[in-house]
Amino acid sequence: MVTVRSYDNEEFEIEDYIAKQCTTLKNIVEDDCASSVIPVQVESETLSKVITYLNVHGDASFGEDDTKQFDEKFVDEDFPILTEYILAANFLDIKSLLDLCCTKFANMIENKSVEFIRSLFGIENDLTQEEEQNHRQQYAWAFEGVEDD
Repeated sequence: MVTVRSYDNEEFEIEDYIAKQCTTLKNIVEDDCASSVIPVQVESETLSKVITYLNVHGDASFGEDDTKQFDEKFVDEDFPILTEYILAANFLDIKSLLDLCCTKFANMIENKSVEFIRSLFGIENDLTQEEEQNHRQQYAWAFEGVEDD
């Protein structure tokens, strides 16, 4: 059993086989660097959901279809929550979760307008109208098939 403390000081006890799905935790445990509690830079709400993800992916009784359905529901979140999952997966080094979340994220912005993506990321447009028009003409291929907002 491994005890993990979230960024907001909530402790979670997780089975060793679950911890080993996180390369970060696996390395800490294998290097015998784990004290009684391993602190992680992930908020408790996100960490709880990540642990649920790991439990499902570590449970042999879940079939491929069940796991796929779980994954689809798991990433059916808005941008801020998905971002938290990506940051947690990156910090804990959970490749499968990082890939899942990044794929969902890529699908969210695929064929979206520049304005939509700027809005999603909170990016201010620092181009003049003339500069933007020049970019649209020079890189017209990048704007083909873009959906209306």
